[in-house]
Amino acid sequence: MATALVIADPATASVRVAGLSQAARTVLSLRRAGLERAAVRATGERAAIEALLGAEAQGFPVDWVDAPASNGEGTLLVLDTAHVRDLPDPARVAAGDAVVFYEDAGLVACPPSRAEALRPLLAGAGGVAAVADRAQAAGVPVERKKADFFAHPVADPAAAERALVRTLRKASDGPISRNFDRKVSGLISRGLVRTPLSPNQITIIASLVGLGGAVLLGLGGYWACVIGAALFVLSTILDGCDGEVARLKFRESAFGYHLDLVLDNVVYVGVFIGIAVGLARIHPGTHPLWACAAMIEGIVVNSSIMYFLVLRKGLTEKIPMLRVFERIANGDFSYIVLAFALAGRLDGFLWGSAVGVHVFYIALLSCLAWLKSHPHEAARAEAAALPVVGDARGPGAGLRVGGTPVATRLLRAARIAGARAGAVVGEARLGQDAYAPNAVEVASLSAPVLLADGALIVDPRILETMIAHGAPCRVATPGEGVRLACLDAAAWEAWRRDGRLDPAALPLLDLTTIKTYSFEQRAEVPVYVEEAVSQGQCDAVTERLLTATQKKVLDLPSEFIDPPFENAITRALVNTPITPNHVTLFCAAVAAVIAVLFWQGWLWGGVVATYLVEWLDGVDGKLARLRLQFSELGKNESTVDYFCENFWWVCLGAHFASAHHALAWWAMGVLVVSDTLDNLWFTFAGAKGMPHPSELGDVDRRFHRIGGRRNIYCAMLLLGLLLQAPWEAYLAVAGWAFLTQLFHAVRIGSRWLGSRA
Repeated sequence: MATALVIADPATASVRVAGLSQAARTVLSLRRAGLERAAVRATGERAAIEALLGAEAQGFPVDWVDAPASNGEGTLLVLDTAHVRDLPDPARVAAGDAVVFYEDAGLVACPPSRAEALRPLLAGAGGVAAVADRAQAAGVPVERKKADFFAHPVADPAAAERALVRTLRKASDGPISRNFDRKVSGLISRGLVRTPLSPNQITIIASLVGLGGAVLLGLGGYWACVIGAALFVLSTILDGCDGEVARLKFRESAFGYHLDLVLDNVVYVGVFIGIAVGLARIHPGTHPLWACAAMIEGIVVNSSIMYFLVLRKGLTEKIPMLRVFERIANGDFSYIVLAFALAGRLDGFLWGSAVGVHVFYIALLSCLAWLKSHPHEAARAEAAALPVVGDARGPGAGLRVGGTPVATRLLRAARIAGARAGAVVGEARLGQDAYAPNAVEVASLSAPVLLADGALIVDPRILETMIAHGAPCRVATPGEGVRLACLDAAAWEAWRRDGRLDPAALPLLDLTTIKTYSFEQRAEVPVYVEEAVSQGQCDAVTERLLTATQKKVLDLPSEFIDPPFENAITRALVNTPITPNHVTLFCAAVAAVIAVLFWQGWLWGGVVATYLVEWLDGVDGKLARLRLQFSELGKNESTVDYFCENFWWVCLGAHFASAHHALAWWAMGVLVVSDTLDNLWFTFAGAKGMPHPSELGDVDRRFHRIGGRRNIYCAMLLLGLLLQAPWEAYLAVAGWAFLTQLFHAVRIGSRWLGSRA
């Protein structure tokens, strides 16, 4: 267990930052870092510091000594009160065998191996810097470095407070919360920390504001709804203040977390009940109470799944792709309520949300099922594997495949396979890449190490197999010598010494065991390893890889219409700075415009624009596979598509309902639920290790060409417009969606039951 000594200077210990003195803030940061008590040494008047700690340290035990008692093991920390800091895990700041002095954080971190040598040096005069100087003079190895965690001097308390508040943003914040709400709530929280209000009291106040908005929404008038929605937005902003104040004043508690969680859902339910009651008062024929009931049921199910299956297990911290769902579940949708209230169309919001909330939890369950069937993905997210060293001294390393330097592409392949950032040997034009290949010196790396020639074009599946096998091993590659290998300590030292390896000392890895069937591409995709020789040869490899990115079992539009457009756009973008995420976000923006067009009844414009989405939806995936430029957004791209497309059907249903088609809401419900179930059957098939449902048999391949999905639905809507029967086409789409999911349910279910028998 770590121990700590706080060197308290009266000039800084009494400085107040975010409602707490630096004396209290420093010792409480130790509690947050996992320590059970602290030793404090005052460099001047002690009584004033004792009074501050007694009033503000929240009962955290403090010993007034020159040095903390030895516990025989663990990290030793020495801190000053001149910096506000977000102290990380003590073991991390003291990694290695040397004493580390973080000059810009007022922190000395001593590993267990040096603790007893440093302890006698703590009693001298001066602050943390003096401790580091004495250690160096005494022959204790000292490493001076900049902090890679938050730290800020308190010479300007206002600036330190602003910097501290900026650290309170959470990874789960949505785009509006991150860019607007947090800025406003931060200003409010800076005022609230100087009041006696507790975080729990702030939670209750925020909830009362939200429930006040729900009451106004229940009145049903235009301005009552607008003001009620504005109060709901205000409540979501204030809802961020309770957690901010709790973290600023070290007042976090399990009770506060659960109180916030419960009251948030109470406010959400109250708002939806208010919207439904208000609509029922004005438009009794719209059946809003049924939509409200479905909405509340969905909220209960969503909250249960998020809490019991995701949040309580801390999965969003371990598996980044789940953060997408957490962001969607946060309060950004309050602005959507306000937008619909301003437009006077809260009925569309209520029905859309009633459907969307069920789409959300089914998509979340599908994602959890996929993760269960791909445990290596979760494991890869939890821990980094061995480092990678790219030898980019050859001329081929700077050539481009898919618009990306070969050496950079190799590093991306290693990252996909699970290797952590390592180093690059040689001068190569790597281009911009978030992998940070030069973050580590080669000399600092220890075996096992993944060594790869930077001129090789390597399939990530090969590297994943090598990492799973472990050292030592090598892969047969074009050219002479060992160019792709996983090295143990002996081989690593030999390579660092001589720059070459003995092939006989490294067993050849059998690549025939690699699974080549791709569920996503519905085909066998052979593994590849090639050498970049010339740019012309690399261009030919790019074309082959582009061909390999094409799915092999397609519906009729995807087979006969889309590929030329997708490939042409991909070729045009491949050598530009535009990333797959840029394409995905642009596609989502176009999809949002389509929803508005459908809602307003501009059906021709909406249907024609769906074909742009259809093509771009293929471009982002092809571009990502060409460049190996994958991301969390890309992994969840199908979920984004899913939400966008179902929002189309909701908006179309709202349009036809406004045109007095009595069955519009029922047709919309059948369409969305059927599409959701269809996606769920596909997810189930993948989780059970089945082939893609279109590959179960000949009948499935033939049905897939015409089965219900976005491309087929859009073609049916276009035909309906040509025949001047858009409402009938919408009914046909809903019916075909139901039959499609029923067909897949029967085929997948029978295959699964047959395998169990």
